Amino acid sequence: MGGGASKRYQHGMPAYEFWDKVSWPEHKDILSVIRLEKAQGWLVFKAFVEMDLGATGEVTVQQFHTYLGVPQTKFSERIFGILDLNGNGMLDFREFCVGVWNYCTYDVRLVTKLAFDIFDVDRKGRLDIYECDALLRMVYDVDDVNEIEGPPDGQQLLKDIDINGDGDVTIDEFSDLMETHQYILAPAFDLQRALRQRMLGVKYWEGETRVRKVIFAEDDALQYSSWESIAAILEKKKIELAESKEEAAALAKQARQDEDQEYMNRKTQLHRERQNRRKKKIEAIKKDTTKEEKDEQAAAADFMAAVSTFDRDFTFDELGEKVELRRELFNAFDKANTMAEIARTAREEYELRRAVNEDAEALVDEFLGTGDGQMRLKYEMALHFGKMRFTKFTDGNKFQAAIAPLYKSKEEETVTMVTSISLVFAQRGEIAPSREFARGKILEEFKEKRREEVEQTLKEKMAESKAKYQEAFDDLVGQFGGPKTVWEKLWDPSSQQHYWHNHESNTTKWEEPAICHNCDALIDPFDVRCFNCNQDRSKHNCTLYQGDSKLIRKADDEDEEGVAEWDGTSTTTGGGGASFASRAGTPASRAVTPAPR
Repeated sequence: MGGGASKRYQHGMPAYEFWDKVSWPEHKDILSVIRLEKAQGWLVFKAFVEMDLGATGEVTVQQFHTYLGVPQTKFSERIFGILDLNGNGMLDFREFCVGVWNYCTYDVRLVTKLAFDIFDVDRKGRLDIYECDALLRMVYDVDDVNEIEGPPDGQQLLKDIDINGDGDVTIDEFSDLMETHQYILAPAFDLQRALRQRMLGVKYWEGETRVRKVIFAEDDALQYSSWESIAAILEKKKIELAESKEEAAALAKQARQDEDQEYMNRKTQLHRERQNRRKKKIEAIKKDTTKEEKDEQAAAADFMAAVSTFDRDFTFDELGEKVELRRELFNAFDKANTMAEIARTAREEYELRRAVNEDAEALVDEFLGTGDGQMRLKYEMALHFGKMRFTKFTDGNKFQAAIAPLYKSKEEETVTMVTSISLVFAQRGEIAPSREFARGKILEEFKEKRREEVEQTLKEKMAESKAKYQEAFDDLVGQFGGPKTVWEKLWDPSSQQHYWHNHESNTTKWEEPAICHNCDALIDPFDVRCFNCNQDRSKHNCTLYQGDSKLIRKADDEDEEGVAEWDGTSTTTGGGGASFASRAGTPASRAVTPAPR
């Protein structure tokens, strides 16, 4: 930073520290007006400190000239006096900055105007020959114009100024003359050059001069004095700066409002999505029957129609029809069972899908509405927020990298104090990703839990459904015989009794025999099982047992009527399905009395 940076200045502070903590904050508004950034302002301040030998905060006219290495003339003193706003013979840093910018950004026309204004006391816009004489004496710091040595000498300079010899010089004439005769005010331009060289460089000020010419041409018009021009320029820049600050504040406010609005829009959208999910869930419950279950219900209806057709008295002449109807009956049962299997599979998929979507969403919303749910949500949000801050700050600037570890706890699932405090003061937009992540994590847990519950429930219901179908099949066989039985129950109109006829062997039984549901062989009334295939008696066959009464009690415990009991509800979890109900008074339920032969 150079020698000026380490020099002790006011309050015992190094110059740069004083600049950074005191002078820049105090003067940055006026420095911004004259287009000096902090780095450029520091270079000007460093020069000021080098002039201010007593560290008083002000520089004298002598210190000013000594630093620049230019002779102290009445003209340069006058220039110094113009910059001294309070007239105390000293320049503070604000006056110094404004003066340096103003004089260093003058072009030829404005340097000329400055010199002209010093002697145009009555503000008529013209100087007589005597005022021109005084101007030259001041600029060249002599008591008599004849003391100006040439070429050109003093007299020649006067003639050059009064180019038409009328004894008066207007500001326009004087300005036009200086465009080609700058030597007339050579000391004024020398002072400007010295100031430019010591402050930021000639090239920088030439660029700023071009900027001033474009932006402030109206304020630098010749009808205004030099100080009126700089005052107008500073006032305009202050207004522009204030407007810029107001605009920035308005933009920042609008950005916050937009962020809040975006957050509210997102929150509203999420609420609508949840409402739609709930609505769909309600509609799904109302339409809880799947296509496969509808197919199952249709197959069950066909089966019940087949049962109704088959469940009547057939005579011997209708034996062939009954054999065909038996085949159709068990085909209808097989179809109903197949449709039930398909419906069970579809129901399982449907229930699992709903469990991890609508059900889980509804459960999470309900949970988050409780105190425990809010505590869990805040905890997960804080964990995610701390991890985000740690990652972001680790890759940030030096300060952020230094505090990044404060967001990471030694224990993986613990929230640090800094994270908790930062979360309280964070903007909604910063918190939103953490809130969404936390809810998503809780939702995934509910999905998994709900999936396990539904899988277990479905497993139990599927096993129950299969058992019902098997039981229904056993009851169907018990009441009507097996699908391939050769024994048919027929009606004898003459004796008004039922009998059992084997259409292969042409054998007839007037007392109901125990026919094995597995191999279709006759079971002895005193045998506990079929010794042809070693199969236990079916429930219905237990009612025909004439041996130990324990088997009869067993049959009575399971089903006193010895028939299937399908209540018409679905054998799947969704409702609907085949029903096979016993009919009181059917031939199978009557006692068989042997008819006279």
